[in-house]
Amino acid sequence: MLERGIKTLIDWETYGFSICGEADNGEDALADIQQLKPELVLTDIRMPVLDGLDLIKYTKESLTDSPYFIVISGYTDFKYAQRALRYGVKDFILKPVDQEEIHQTLDRVATTIRRDYESRHLQDKMEVMTEVKKILFDESCKSNKDLLHPFF
Repeated sequence: MLERGIKTLIDWETYGFSICGEADNGEDALADIQQLKPELVLTDIRMPVLDGLDLIKYTKESLTDSPYFIVISGYTDFKYAQRALRYGVKDFILKPVDQEEIHQTLDRVATTIRRDYESRHLQDKMEVMTEVKKILFDESCKSNKDLLHPFF
């Protein structure tokens, strides 16, 4: 999943990330992703057993909340990049990795993750408020039931 050079090249905590797993092949990576549920996965295209693009595909098919993916590859073939884009990867970075490019990508992805979290949190609050309003309105209607029906 993650190259050893990239692992040490970046101060992950600067972006709010910590390394929670590492795999030597795509099949192990898929199992780790399903178990650890990371927010971000860096992967190469070429990996033993299951390649990086199939890893992304199977992850997106098997998890409701799929992580964001960044593909780091030495393959310049447009078909790889095109397929990666179809799977919704956040970036496709060519080797050798430019340090500035990876930092910009991580900054952008970290911002996206924070915004998504805040949006989900706000949506959850709104759903709770809607349910509370329903309960309060229902209780209000029950207690004012006599006011709604005239006496004769």
